[in-house]
Order: sequence, then structure tokens, then C-alpha cells
Amino acid sequence: MRESVQYNFGAIVMTVLGSIIMLAFPFIPIANLATLLTLSFVWLAVLITTLVLAPLTVSVTGKELVVSSLMRRHCFRIEDIESIRKYPTVSNEMSLIFSYGFFGYWGWRREEHIGRYFSYYGKGCDTFLVIMRDGRSYRIGCRNIEKIYDHISSRMDFYRKG
Repeated sequence: MRESVQYNFGAIVMTVLGSIIMLAFPFIPIANLATLLTLSFVWLAVLITTLVLAPLTVSVTGKELVVSSLMRRHCFRIEDIESIRKYPTVSNEMSLIFSYGFFGYWGWRREEHIGRYFSYYGKGCDTFLVIMRDGRSYRIGCRNIEKIYDHISSRMDFYRKG
């Protein structure tokens, strides 16, 4: 079972503007070599981080919940999931290190009643929270979260009955 990550309007705008800036960067005349090298390093770091972390699809295999980006698959073993719950549409999140909509919303966030968690989503209203047995938490979102959520829940039940 596989679902794509759907971006909200803000994420689409941030992605388009960020992409235009990144594509225009090589054509900006910069006379100072130190400034050029610094900006090049930042540009490269943003590009690599985005390719590795920006969520494209969420899938459930027999044993894993998988969030895929262009360059990496982030795998979570279903038997290691402590709990899963739908995430409220309205929340009081504080961003720690976060993308702010550039190719979706991904990065570290903190919320008072949950604590620190990592996010992989494109639209805040279509998400669920995965809490692992080791205490790590992830906010994950995609199209048709009901289907993914139900499938993960049934797989978790299978492992618990074992």
C-alpha cells in the first residue's frame, strides 16, 4: 500500500519560490570569493538535505512503515511502533529545525503535550503521530491517511497477537 504526500498551498508556494531562488543562484554575480563559497556551501547543504528528507510517498509493507524521499527511504518497523494516533489539525507546534514548506514540511518540531518529534508531511490536516517503543516520535502525512492508518493499526495488532 502506497500513498503520495499531498502539499498544501503554502508548501507549493514555498517550493516554487525556493526552487526559483536555488536555480537562479548560479547566475548571481558575486565578486567576493569567500561569499561565493559560503553561499555555495549553504545552497549545497539545502539541496542535499531536501533530497534526503523531503517526503514524497508513504507506504506500508508487510513489516515496515516507509517514508520515501528522492534519495532515501526512512523505514520504521511496525513491531517497534508503540502507538499510532491521528494528529489534531490545530496544534501549538514550535519549530526547531524545519523546512517551513520547502518540498513539504519536514524536520524537528516540538509540542508541549507530545515533546520533540520529526515530521514528514505536506499538509498539516492529513497527518498521524507514530510513537516508537524507544520513545522517538514522528508526524507523518499523505493522501488517504485513513487507509494507511488502518493498515498500520491492523499490522500492529498482528504483531501484538504474534
